[in-house]
Amino acid sequence: MSSNYIITGGRNCGKTYTALALIETLSEVEGFVSIANEAKNCYFLQSIATEEKRKVLWEGTNEPRIGRFTYDQTVFDWANQYLMTVDAKTILIDEIGRLELLGGGFAPALEKLAQDSTVTLYLCVRDCFVREVATKFKLANYTVLSGNTL
Repeated sequence: MSSNYIITGGRNCGKTYTALALIETLSEVEGFVSIANEAKNCYFLQSIATEEKRKVLWEGTNEPRIGRFTYDQTVFDWANQYLMTVDAKTILIDEIGRLELLGGGFAPALEKLAQDSTVTLYLCVRDCFVREVATKFKLANYTVLSGNTL
């Protein structure tokens, strides 16, 4: 059975930075990182393999929303489709949070990947959601990494 890793910490503590540093050390990693603009009011999903970026979250009042952000479901559909069909042994997803706990965002892919014993997952998760994420996605075998350790 593969080990899984949860990169965690509070808001703006370095989870994405840690994920980006890990990508440099891991071989054949697939997945997505969330890249924020300088004001942190707009986020893009970036494919690790192709570096393609798509705008996924931004401050707004349109639906669908999560917290203060409007999100583009078609971008999550693109990411989920990719994650569910890619042949990779190591997958990194930045970030799993409230939206996934509600069944949205990366939840469809994560539900499948978390049960695949041949895949090692690296998941960025805010510290207040670690237990809920581990329970919802049945992550029994995981190691917690601090978001600012690398």
